[in-house]
Amino acid sequence: MQGICTYINDNGKTLRFRIEAQSSRSWIGFGINKGESGMSDAEIFVVEGDGTTVTLTHRYSTGYFLPPVIDEPLIVLQNATWANLNGMLIVTFDRIKQPPAGSVNVLSISPTASQNVIFAWGSRSFGYHGSNRVSSSAVLLTTRNAYSTQPVSTIPASNNTSNITSSGDWISPLRVSHGATMVAAWAVFAPASIIVARYFKSTLGIWWFRGHVALSGFGTVGCTIVGFGLALYVTGPNDHFGIDSTLGGTHKILGLTVFILVLLQLFLGTLIDRLFNPGRTSIPWYDKLHWSLGRVVALAGIANVWTGLFYYSQTFAVGFSNGWFYALGAWLVLVLMVKVFLEAKAVPDAHVQGDIVVEKATTKSENQPVSPNSTALDL
Repeated sequence: MQGICTYINDNGKTLRFRIEAQSSRSWIGFGINKGESGMSDAEIFVVEGDGTTVTLTHRYSTGYFLPPVIDEPLIVLQNATWANLNGMLIVTFDRIKQPPAGSVNVLSISPTASQNVIFAWGSRSFGYHGSNRVSSSAVLLTTRNAYSTQPVSTIPASNNTSNITSSGDWISPLRVSHGATMVAAWAVFAPASIIVARYFKSTLGIWWFRGHVALSGFGTVGCTIVGFGLALYVTGPNDHFGIDSTLGGTHKILGLTVFILVLLQLFLGTLIDRLFNPGRTSIPWYDKLHWSLGRVVALAGIANVWTGLFYYSQTFAVGFSNGWFYALGAWLVLVLMVKVFLEAKAVPDAHVQGDIVVEKATTKSENQPVSPNSTALDL
């Protein structure tokens, strides 16, 4: 079609696009239209090249003007490559087949239904195409349209290059960073904080409290705040707070619940520390509430790490390795074994009458600000 060929391979949960065009053109655009045959409500892939570098941008058009790059992407264009071969520019990239729930800028591609498609190109910088445009309708996911069955040129390995950028590529590292901070918060810092507070007061003395504050306050709470902020930045607040019945919806709702509860736990722990009485003869109800809430929110946080990992593997990550599931599972089993061992061998420390004080303080300032008996932030 006007020297532009588009092929699509159905790879299960992803679609592999291959666009071929005369390399003399400075840009080419290929779009999928929601209803009409023009640019209105069209998801568009734009390739710009100058012979040495190529840029792939993911755009959405709502009318007859320059389509903006999708500013709230729920999808990442991955594994983008390009090559110049026999006067043809060849670009390939992956896109998930079905968009996540709540997406308005990424369209569904039906395997059997005919859909409207548009093409445009230009010999100058990306802009108005003038008469250089074509619209048509086609069933995109057919054997005839799969490049694996077409006599198209094969890109030699030596001719592949990695200097192609794709709008949305920056989203993937942010999603990974979100996951990493949440794994650190709930699979590392939270269990360590609970173990220190429950089993090591008499062993560590005042340092149990300092370690507990560092692990739970700066570790768990800090990483959760950072991870939650990354989630809002990547998806946008409107999408993040959207409720649906999908796995992604479950992850968002549970994540918001955990975020609220961990802030409540931080407030409760700080308040309990201020109310601590070294001479008390029993454990007050608010201490027990703090312990119970901490365990509940820790379990919810770990559960949401799992939902997030499944959601990412099914929706965004092309070539996601199941090794991450095995690694996280093995780590959590190890944490559980340590917890069971300590529960069987160690006696949880009590918080009464200063009986866990290792060394008696001699001044008021040493007795009151950070008592070894304090229960602050006891997750």
